Amino acid sequence: MDSGVATALTECVYIFPQSIAMISGVEYASSIWTVMAYLGFEDLPEKLVGNGIHTLENVMTLEASFRIFFETLEIWFEAIVSRLEIVAPRTEGL
Repeated sequence: MDSGVATALTECVYIFPQSIAMISGVEYASSIWTVMAYLGFEDLPEKLVGNGIHTLENVMTLEASFRIFFETLEIWFEAIVSRLEIVAPRTEGL
């Protein structure tokens, strides 16, 4: 039955990937934590270690075909005063 309402498959997406919690002692992870500390998130490594990576603050729901834009950094979060905003991928020239 077509109700005229668009539907889409959605998926749970990690903002910081699960793998980051497992490699916290490696140089790659350390540089990520350094950048996050510079941005004001000094306590992030402690919050995301182990099962903390699975908290609701570290996941979001995206439409399945849109997920790739987030994972390839074609969309991202930008701090705007006191809120976050999604920046859509550039489409000119496509």
